[in-house]
Order: sequence, then C-alpha cells, then structure tokens
Amino acid sequence: MSSILRKPLMIAAAFAAAILCACATDPRPEFYEDEEVLMTEIDPMDLGVSDYIRMQRGPCFGKCPEYIVVLGTDGLVRYKGIRSVGTLGMQEKEVSTGRVAGLKHAVARLGIMQLAPSYKPGDKTCERYATDMPTVELQVVGPGGGIKRITHYLGCQDAPNVLRTFEKLIDEAAEIGEWVTGEATS
Repeated sequence: MSSILRKPLMIAAAFAAAILCACATDPRPEFYEDEEVLMTEIDPMDLGVSDYIRMQRGPCFGKCPEYIVVLGTDGLVRYKGIRSVGTLGMQEKEVSTGRVAGLKHAVARLGIMQLAPSYKPGDKTCERYATDMPTVELQVVGPGGGIKRITHYLGCQDAPNVLRTFEKLIDEAAEIGEWVTGEATS
C-alpha cells in the first residue's frame, strides 16, 4: 500500500477509535465504577447496630433521584445523594427509634422477607415491564444476621405492590424528603 493511502487510513482509524472511546465512556460518577467503594461509603456496620435497612435508588433515563439511605435500629440515618437530588453527598441525622421500629414491623406485616430476591426484566417474576425506569436495591438485615436482598426494577409490572409501599415507608421513616427534593418538609 502506498504511503499516500496509508496516512488517510491511519487518520480515519484514529478518528474512529476516538469516537468509539468517547461512546464507551461511562458518564456516571466514578463511585459507580466499583460497587465495593460505593458500599463502603455508607457501611451499615459503622452504624454500630446489628440490624439495619438499606435502600439505593438507581438511575433512569431522565432525572430520577439517585441516592442511598441506611437506617439503623438506633435511629441513625445515613444518606448519600448521588444525582438528581436536592442534596448531594453524605448526610447524617437521627430519627426516633419508634419510626425505625414501625418500619421493622412493616417488614413482617408486608412479608418482605418472603419476597423473591429479584423483580427485573428477564426474571420469571417480571415478564411485563416498561423500559427506562430506575432500579431500587433493598437490603434488610435482622438481629440474627439474616439478610434479605431485593432488586426491584420500578418498570416491572409484575412486582408486588408491597415493594413500592415498603420503599415509600423507608423514605418516610428516614425523613430524607428535604435532602431528596431540596425543599423544606413540614
């Protein structure tokens, strides 16, 4: 091949590689790259309690609030705003232990520990679904160390309604509305 043709081909190849690399770049913040890092940023064991409830609301195609909240049975709430929330970064507060106890009772009342571990497209538990919706990751740890993890794709039409109810109860018990919306709550 002549050097006259080689140079335009090399330029075209370099341009194509640059475009592919740009397309492959993940626009999400770096803490998404390593789930282990994300988990340790709000380590439930740092709460000093053996049982807790953890919820992470993930991204969607749009501006869905992304955050993590962990509630310890002693009332300590840890929150990390990730994107599309009123408050970004780490926050901490205390809520009444009665609110957390009510949430723990809801775990039993709603049958959370008996639910399937996953409600997302491709699972038998989610045959009908809408696209571009966020996913909620739940983790409930009881006093005996039993852990229940549930992945709930919010577009899954076959997921039990108790999941959305429980997720809403977590938000309410943690009293994080102001951090999520950026508006004062009363």
